[in-house]
Amino acid sequence: MNIGIDLGGSHIGVGIVDNNAHIISKVEEDLKKENINDIENILQDKIVELINKILIDNGMEINQISKIGIACPGEAIDGCMKNIVNLGIINFPIVDKLQHKLNYKNISVRNDAKCAAIAEKKYGSLLNVQDGVFLCIGTGIGGAAFLNGKMLIPKRNSGLEFG
Repeated sequence: MNIGIDLGGSHIGVGIVDNNAHIISKVEEDLKKENINDIENILQDKIVELINKILIDNGMEINQISKIGIACPGEAIDGCMKNIVNLGIINFPIVDKLQHKLNYKNISVRNDAKCAAIAEKKYGSLLNVQDGVFLCIGTGIGGAAFLNGKMLIPKRNSGLEFG
């Protein structure tokens, strides 16, 4: 079992997912904009709270989880969330913070649009597509491009510019 965390501009979603990408259980909570000045502490505390809740609700312990993945807007580099404009985050080491709070090491963070594109490539609408573009249109515009079945990774930034 794995835990997936969807960090959006206005909510946090946490789900337990099996190895075949089936969602076993999920919880979601809106982010309250009045606390945006302390967003980094709010995010880490809320993520820990939701992980603990979903584990308890499903009779599980953290040591039964193979990995935890976080999908976030903006850039995700070396375990840090960077340049998340709508949340006011410039550089937040979310992986280190959660590893410490959860006493759990196998945590990673990646751009949310890239995560969605990878899921579509592995399980969904891009399964049989070799060359294509995937766009996420929400609070912002994100995306990924595939060429010869592989995601393109730019040299200078963590993602291509689609917006």
